[in-house]
Amino acid sequence: MLDSTMANPRKHLGMIYFKTNRLDEARKNFLKAIELNPNYAAALLGIAYLFAAEGKTVEAIGYVEQAIKKGRTFEQLQNDEDLAPLRDQKEQWDALMRKSFPDYIKK
Repeated sequence: MLDSTMANPRKHLGMIYFKTNRLDEARKNFLKAIELNPNYAAALLGIAYLFAAEGKTVEAIGYVEQAIKKGRTFEQLQNDEDLAPLRDQKEQWDALMRKSFPDYIKK
């Protein structure tokens, strides 16, 4: 049973919907997870996945930046297969990485 007061199940449900291309349902669940826990970086990344899938790179990068501010690491972002479409946007991705992780990405 889904506990309506916990963010984590909402994020996982959002991922199931995302992976099965039910983007409206995914968005609702990611947003609910963020509403329940505004510091939940994984749900912020879920929204980034949606925007990337919709070709909205600027919006997606904005959510990745928020996730970084909530604790996502360079390694986590580099290894996240669902962020691959954003990493392919080299100019925007590299600019965010340089800004957020100056020790990892040299200008």
